[in-house]
Amino acid sequence: MRTRFKVLTAIAFAAVQIFALSSSAFASNSTTYDATKDFATTKKADSVWHYQSNDGSGFKDLPVYYKDWDAWVPLEDPSPGPYSTVGRADGKLYLHPDKFADTGKAINVAISWTAPGDGKVTIPSVTIAHSGNNDPDASKGTMAWIEAGGKKYDETKLKYDGSAKIDAVTLNVKQGDVIRFVANNNGRGGNNTTFWPITVQFDGAAAASTGKSDDKAAAGDKSGDQAVKEPLTNANGNPKTGDSGISTYVLLAAVSLAGIAFFTLKGRKSAKQ
Repeated sequence: MRTRFKVLTAIAFAAVQIFALSSSAFASNSTTYDATKDFATTKKADSVWHYQSNDGSGFKDLPVYYKDWDAWVPLEDPSPGPYSTVGRADGKLYLHPDKFADTGKAINVAISWTAPGDGKVTIPSVTIAHSGNNDPDASKGTMAWIEAGGKKYDETKLKYDGSAKIDAVTLNVKQGDVIRFVANNNGRGGNNTTFWPITVQFDGAAAASTGKSDDKAAAGDKSGDQAVKEPLTNANGNPKTGDSGISTYVLLAAVSLAGIAFFTLKGRKSAKQ
């Protein structure tokens, strides 16, 4: 009887330890990416962040980091324009859309985030601002929106008062899905600097880096456009995506340990007979 009690106690202890370890592992699968803190001055192929522009032929990475402006720009010497840039000013992240001087054709700029694995993404509501607070023509305020899977989310016009609110967005994503934070000049040639504190909360398992980012959104892939209605976390603050995995893991471990204990006790009983 004493031996059986010790075995059962060991099983219970092991199950509790496995549950604690597995819960910790799943809870750690929540990562917050901050575009301002993560701003890079060199190109990194496997980075989740990319600084881009679109002159009508699709989004492409801005090719040059211009140190004097602390910004990514379209040309080695950006002084003549166009000024379609993504950079920092006084520690704040900004996007500056522009247009071609000869045709007036808009050049959108964007910061893109590429999902490192399958999971759920939450983009919190923030207030964005721009330098157009001296422009009395509110009809030409800079446009800003979040884009994923060929869909726009919460398109917002920044009026001449200089600020606007972007509502929270929650999405399901697959590895390689791209979410863009886009600014459009809306016909204006100046006062387009748009300050946007971009963060992305990713709940899921990041896949091993391949050094490549497959831009599915640019190709019209819609795998990341399903809005998620349910909360990302359970009452304990752990991602819901891990709850079933934890329960299954603990159950299998407990069954395995119980089986070992059963055959151990049976073997001892047989040995005594």
